[in-house]
Amino acid sequence: MKYYIADINTRNGEFEDTTTIRFQAKNGEDADKIHRYHAGTWYGEHNMVWCDFNDCYMNDYIAVEDGDITEIDEHTFNTLKNHGSLPDLTRKMEDVEDWLKRDAVYRGEKELIDEDDEENDR
Repeated sequence: MKYYIADINTRNGEFEDTTTIRFQAKNGEDADKIHRYHAGTWYGEHNMVWCDFNDCYMNDYIAVEDGDITEIDEHTFNTLKNHGSLPDLTRKMEDVEDWLKRDAVYRGEKELIDEDDEENDR
């Protein structure tokens, strides 16, 4: 298991904010998926829409996007749990993959859906 901290960036007009989250993932690819999942569901799955124009998720007029991501060691990850503002946001990969597939359909990313189907057929 690998350990990560990642940023979720939000913009509300001229006001910008970054919230750092932490989670565990099997590898870097899964970490990127979990990071995108959190950005796309930041204000709740049913409250977010993809905006092609801004290339980010939107909650009404608040833009949300995934920011930087950094792998950290296990000791640092466990030490950060003492900070109430950094809860462990690890999710089951089945839930993340399910959301990513629905998100790809919503965004019209047919090539991502086809790749997933090909991998599942193997």
